[in-house]
Amino acid sequence: MTGQRTLQLLRTTLWSLLSFTVLFCILSAFKSLINPYPDDYVNGIIVNYANLLLNKGCYFLPINSYPFVHAAYPPVFITLTAICFKLFGSSFFIIRALSIVSTILMSIALYICIQKATANKMLAVFSALIFLTPSFMYDWISAGRVDTLAILFSLLGLYLYFSDNKKIFWPIALFTLAFYTKHSVIAAAGAVFLDQLLIRKDFRRSLTFAAMLSGAILSILAVGSLLTQGQFFLHLFTYTKVAGIELQVALTKYIRFFRQSNMFYLPKLWTLKHINNNFIM
Repeated sequence: MTGQRTLQLLRTTLWSLLSFTVLFCILSAFKSLINPYPDDYVNGIIVNYANLLLNKGCYFLPINSYPFVHAAYPPVFITLTAICFKLFGSSFFIIRALSIVSTILMSIALYICIQKATANKMLAVFSALIFLTPSFMYDWISAGRVDTLAILFSLLGLYLYFSDNKKIFWPIALFTLAFYTKHSVIAAAGAVFLDQLLIRKDFRRSLTFAAMLSGAILSILAVGSLLTQGQFFLHLFTYTKVAGIELQVALTKYIRFFRQSNMFYLPKLWTLKHINNNFIM
């Protein structure tokens, strides 16, 4: 009886904390949505890219001439933003709304993926909501960042792949969209490749998948570079890699993320290992 009461207390505490942080995320998103001013440097960058695309037809411009802009983000989110600007006018509301909608759809996609993989609805709900708890999610949403849309494409690609792993055209299309939303989002595609190579032990299909995905990405890269006299490649790869990665800063952020989120992620990992114990139900 004591064990059952302890389990119930832990379960109630976990769901209470999760509900509180998700509510905080929702309030943060709403606050950013009604704020007419920039609250992150990325706000202005995305708006500037979209306006350049509308006014000049391209935002991959020579970096040594006006407006001296480094186009660090690929074109998918920027193009969606430009279309919305054309329809509704330029505003920070648009980019934040796109991020919020992408986040909602991303959580739904995560729910669907976990539900299909585990047949456990409560674990699927838990997984979908827990992704909203880290502090960086508040930044992504309020800043109108491209990350959640890229993750959404990745999750949809994973879902389609694991629904029918013999049909890889649509997963490849979605992984390509994810890459050209943010070109560091490659984990999902890598997971599919490793699944075919190591789990299913199908060397031929893994090579086919890698070749088709690489072909799609490189084809778009070639066309984009041709249309922009090479600026597409220069901005996305040559100029971007100069910034590099500060390992000490990255490590510090990962440690902070773990400290902020372990109250949720450790129980989740434990639950995945002992899924039949119904810890979160």
